[in-house]
Amino acid sequence: MTVQKTKSDGDIEKVGLRAARMQRVRLALRQEAIRRFEARGYEAVTVDAIAEAVGVSRRTIFRYFGGKDGLVFDGARQRLDAFQQSLARALPDEDAWARVRRALLETAAVHMAERQTLLREYHIIRASHELVGRELELDLGWEAALAACLADDLDPWRSDLLAGALMGLSRATIRRWCEGGCQSDLVSDGVRALALISPTP
Repeated sequence: MTVQKTKSDGDIEKVGLRAARMQRVRLALRQEAIRRFEARGYEAVTVDAIAEAVGVSRRTIFRYFGGKDGLVFDGARQRLDAFQQSLARALPDEDAWARVRRALLETAAVHMAERQTLLREYHIIRASHELVGRELELDLGWEAALAACLADDLDPWRSDLLAGALMGLSRATIRRWCEGGCQSDLVSDGVRALALISPTP
């Protein structure tokens, strides 16, 4: 007996195929961009060259990544989204500080799993003044997420300052990790770093 696909089944299949193609194009664009940025430097590579190499229009890059810098920071935005979701997921008996600590260490574990990608991104960013500035802008999103979570238990002054201190600590810890080739255990490094800060006066 032959089973006929309904129109609805066909529509779902088309959507799935389109999504799979988009994902393949996104991956190809990002891989090509990272390869070229490593070889020639971020500023020397054009959006047009990346698009041509993958066989798409420059508009596709802007549609998928928002711009040239999005090819570098696409993963960073996804990691921030995951961090915000982790902060929002309060476990039983967790206060704000415990939530922040857990979310930061969960993020460190994700970084460990993605160490090769992060190390490549790190070297590309450090070689570009433009990208260093953009990274600092993106860090404000992490700091705001930390401050908002800490504000559940602390006054605005303390939550803002503690969030800033945590960001400085996180940046220094990750920088040392990357400069060491991402060889150490970042979760253990994070535990040691967090021990330097206390939310209590």
